[in-house]
Amino acid sequence: MLVAGAAREFVEPGWARVHFWAGFFLIVAFPTFLLVLAITQRSVAGVILGVAFAVVAVPLILEGIFFATQVGSRVVVTSDAVAARSILGRTTSLRWEDIGEVREFVVSGFGGLKRKQARLFSETGNSRIALDARLRGFDELLEIVHERTAHARRTTDERSWWRRQFLPG
Repeated sequence: MLVAGAAREFVEPGWARVHFWAGFFLIVAFPTFLLVLAITQRSVAGVILGVAFAVVAVPLILEGIFFATQVGSRVVVTSDAVAARSILGRTTSLRWEDIGEVREFVVSGFGGLKRKQARLFSETGNSRIALDARLRGFDELLEIVHERTAHARRTTDERSWWRRQFLPG
């Protein structure tokens, strides 16, 4: 429960940020290293391996960039609005009355680990805030979101991302 004028902050743990940047560096550095090595050594097998790895890595890099720009690593909730700042520093703010839809779903990570995410969409669809279960106090944050967005349309899906994409309905 938020009182008028009070603010509550939810922060992602530091290990999540380190984990993101380490993975991003390895995904970018390894295929680059393979390609440079293959070109300098004039190795056809190295070029093929580097290109194949890059084809796999590019979607992961794009997903990582999307994650880094969209998912809030620091979320501030007040009685008037919710604001989120991503890992890369992009800040998005939505007033509670401007939120038109709240989507909750499950995402799968490495090793089959599953965690909840919630996305808050503006009524116009121009702005959105993504909230991840890695935020400290995520359950309390969801309670506040549910309390403040009673007017918004809700969608809940417990299926994984792959099942939502390939097995709709």
